[in-house]
Amino acid sequence: MRKQLFLAAMPALLLCSCSGSKVLPAESLHMDAATTRDYPSRFYDDHTRIRYDFRNDDQYLYVILETDNPTARMRMLREGVKIYFPPAGSKSETRFVEYPFHTGGGPAAGPQKPKASTRMDQQREMPEQPAGDRDYTFFYKQARFTNNGKTALLDPADNAPGTIHFKAANEPDGFFRYIVSIPKSQLMISKNRTIIGIRVPEMKRQGNTYPGHDEPSTRMSAGGRRGGHAGGGGMRGGGMHNRGAGAEGMNHNQEDAGGKIDWWYKITWNS
Repeated sequence: MRKQLFLAAMPALLLCSCSGSKVLPAESLHMDAATTRDYPSRFYDDHTRIRYDFRNDDQYLYVILETDNPTARMRMLREGVKIYFPPAGSKSETRFVEYPFHTGGGPAAGPQKPKASTRMDQQREMPEQPAGDRDYTFFYKQARFTNNGKTALLDPADNAPGTIHFKAANEPDGFFRYIVSIPKSQLMISKNRTIIGIRVPEMKRQGNTYPGHDEPSTRMSAGGRRGGHAGGGGMRGGGMHNRGAGAEGMNHNQEDAGGKIDWWYKITWNS
């Protein structure tokens, strides 16, 4: 089993160049507890401090983003993450989900459940939760689905079968994990492949400006297992922050987690 998973990850070794908005190949891993434990997210973007990966089972495709950087987490929650899944077998921005979705000047068209709320309203409704294991779906209560210009609000807490599911939570291991689970029935699958795009706006700095990084630089994350196991990299073994000797006390709140997030992949399903 582990040999098969390792071989599935091999094509991604080619992703050392800048990903930009090109559609690159990647193979999905099977979504199960053992894979999640032993094979954390394989792709890491140096500029944004975000790891990401793709998993699937018989019913869903899982788009996973994770970080232990507070600035990167804040960026995803404040600006919202857009996951594109085109209705055709080529790159397209006509269909996507956005979570969290923060309402702007006017209401979204189409069905609107739950009721639209402002970011201030969401902050007032925030239940008391320990920061170390906070589930942000209790805080950010809106997602938006867009298809050919028509939009509808989604309830992130809706876990009914056949619907798009959302997860945004701090895990006990210290990582913030963001997962969008898209039903297979809503995806365009051609020759066992699906186009997926990931986009996150940069947070504006003082003066309403952006950091202005160049193209994103994606590479394979170092190691497979979590810290304490063989491999030395992995989620907890030093790959996330490129730690060197004596760097354990670094202040991650002061790190720059800006950079372009515009990643597109043609995902091969793991059957």
